[in-house]
Amino acid sequence: MDVTYSPERLPLCSSYMQIVEILPTLAPNIVLVALEDGSVSTWDVESRQLQRQIDTAKSVVLGIRLTTDEKYLVVATTKNTLLIYDNHKSCLLSEVEIKGSKHGGVTGGVAFINGFTLSTHHALAWLEASKDVNVIDLLYGWPLYQFHCWYEVTCVQCSPDGMYAFCGQYLNTASIFHLGNGDKLATVTSEFSGGFVKSILVLDTLHQMVMVDNEGSLSVWNTKEITNPRLMEDYDCRGDDSEVVGIELSEDQRSILICKARSIEVLDTKVWKMVEKFKAKRTERFVAAVLSKNGQSIVASMENTSSIFVWRRDSGQCMASLIEISGAIVKLIKSAHHNLLLSVASSGVLSVWDIDIITAMSNIDKTGKKIQTLQLTGREDYVFTMDGSEAVHKWNFSTGFIETVFKHEGIVENCVLTSSGDLMVTSDDKSSQYIWQTNTGENIFRINGQRISQLLITHNDQFVVSLCEQNASRVWRLGTGHKVCNILVTLQNALVTTANTFLVGTSKNKLLAVSLWSGSVSKKFVCDDGITIVNFKLIPDCPDCVVFITSTETVFIWSVADESVCRRVQLPTNFLKNLEDFQISPNGKLGIVSKGDENINVLDLHSGKLRLVHAAGIIWRQKLSRDGRYLVYICFRNCDEDDDAGVVSNLIVMRLADGKSIGTCSLYKTPTSLSLSQRALNIIIGFEDGSIGTYTVVDRVDAALKIKIATSNSRQIVNNASQKVRPKCGNHSFKTVADCIWRESTEVFSRDSPINVSDSGEGESTTPTKKTELLQ
Repeated sequence: MDVTYSPERLPLCSSYMQIVEILPTLAPNIVLVALEDGSVSTWDVESRQLQRQIDTAKSVVLGIRLTTDEKYLVVATTKNTLLIYDNHKSCLLSEVEIKGSKHGGVTGGVAFINGFTLSTHHALAWLEASKDVNVIDLLYGWPLYQFHCWYEVTCVQCSPDGMYAFCGQYLNTASIFHLGNGDKLATVTSEFSGGFVKSILVLDTLHQMVMVDNEGSLSVWNTKEITNPRLMEDYDCRGDDSEVVGIELSEDQRSILICKARSIEVLDTKVWKMVEKFKAKRTERFVAAVLSKNGQSIVASMENTSSIFVWRRDSGQCMASLIEISGAIVKLIKSAHHNLLLSVASSGVLSVWDIDIITAMSNIDKTGKKIQTLQLTGREDYVFTMDGSEAVHKWNFSTGFIETVFKHEGIVENCVLTSSGDLMVTSDDKSSQYIWQTNTGENIFRINGQRISQLLITHNDQFVVSLCEQNASRVWRLGTGHKVCNILVTLQNALVTTANTFLVGTSKNKLLAVSLWSGSVSKKFVCDDGITIVNFKLIPDCPDCVVFITSTETVFIWSVADESVCRRVQLPTNFLKNLEDFQISPNGKLGIVSKGDENINVLDLHSGKLRLVHAAGIIWRQKLSRDGRYLVYICFRNCDEDDDAGVVSNLIVMRLADGKSIGTCSLYKTPTSLSLSQRALNIIIGFEDGSIGTYTVVDRVDAALKIKIATSNSRQIVNNASQKVRPKCGNHSFKTVADCIWRESTEVFSRDSPINVSDSGEGESTTPTKKTELLQ
């Protein structure tokens, strides 16, 4: 979750055992609650106010029902009576006794009402082990007649138009009656005759009746000719050895969800096939499950857990876990009138959740693996991520959806973009490089032959540098694939200078500047024996200057052009013992050093002064803004700060001019990567679950929030708006045949400098876009 979300909570009683039934109503905040003590209360959940209450003369309540227009409220009691109330006036209209079957029933004991349901104008009720269903006229409270079934009645469902009643029975039998005159129209039996009918679903738009038995098996009947139903499908779900705990027909009647104790199954009503199945772990049991409003997600709860889980149907990913602080969830109730989900906790607390918010959260895309690296295009319209898989994902910055997946033969190790983001160069662990057209997803060409340790693109988008640890590195033209030169020296953490002249990198105790045109080492800084270069950065506003730190805890500003040291700053002893990161402001005046503790070290490179700024926790990752004004960092909370359940870490923006924090945002998932945009101060965070969060900094006095959620997905969660429709994600695969093969270089890596690079025998005309020019 990007934001905290707390539902409306209403304490009803001390234990859920006292709650008989909870009914949502047409009013979004109004619910009816029946307790064992005989009280039926109408509550406003938002204000937690009791609006009215009905006392059933201390009768133990078995259940309550509302007619669709909410004109009548019907209460079933252990006295085998139905109490019919005027729902709006809360006054008793009629009391009707439910009589048992003349042909059988519970022998030697009292039979209570086993179940009842309502149609538009009728109430239908039946006793335990009874074959008869009593039909009562709601307007006058008169018993009209009894439906006589073949076997003991287990459930009753009325058609939406109120004309027919479908009575489920033992031996998987169902009878259809006419509600107007009480005539029996038809009786059907499923071939799975060992159990009983658990539920009957009426698909009025398709003229179909679905019988679901206690083991989850289905039989589908065409009821267009109501007196002669025709069997369409028999769907066998036996053998799962778990009871059915809930059944739901989707609003558009395209899916049926069957929740069992051990599994959740979703069936497509168009083809009558199981399209999704979710299995619980051995130690877990489902309590309830419902479909989200758009039908794309499953919302469920499990035994002895205090969380509501949201799974995406198409991928099976857990998109969100909503914590119910009131205790373990024992029941989920979905409102048929509003986008609300009611949950009952073991402590007797009722919580009302907004399904729009749950749907928005489940609509957030995830790759399923932790985001390792991410890059934003120069136009700041797309984000590209790597997660240690064979794919690079392209995210739309404004919607938050994954639009394109670029599939590789091996695990992607490197990825660079042109400044516009139109072209992408990648490499995998199969020693292949790929050039992609990001708009169309086309793999333009592929190069095989070398394992690449680092990829770079020059700032003018003309050339690519492919660094190798074992063989010769290459500089080549992006547009044609032609080789410019070979680099015969190993470089680590290389960077291209702003002027596109040099490639700067470290090699053991040296800092080398390699010409991008000849591949030779043009400039170098060599440390004394035993001294290594720990970290270095280029200064954007000073293209010829490099700032680096050595193992002697000395900071150097080195001029590449004349190979001279411009400035030297000595850091305190043992300062670099746990160096985590090193950042330089664009003008080269400030350096930011983090060491994995709770302090931010701000180094003034001109005066040599070191300023210590205390952070809000242990710093995990930091980034300096392009203008050098802000430091963005993520810190983990102190152990004693447990006031905000679920918070993993905090995102904080500090203004370097005065060291003040201008904004803080709590993160509710574990971050794995952090990036900043170049133009607008947008922050992109990759998370462990494969999702990304985007935030923007607002440094205004009148701004209520200094850090705001930037993507529309998250903004819709905050504003409780309807979710945008997810576009179809494009999947694009790599070329199976390489356009060019790089041969292993025969050059010997030289330790001396400068190096005269000789041509390796590859002609300048080597163009990877022509398959006829494969190099063997």
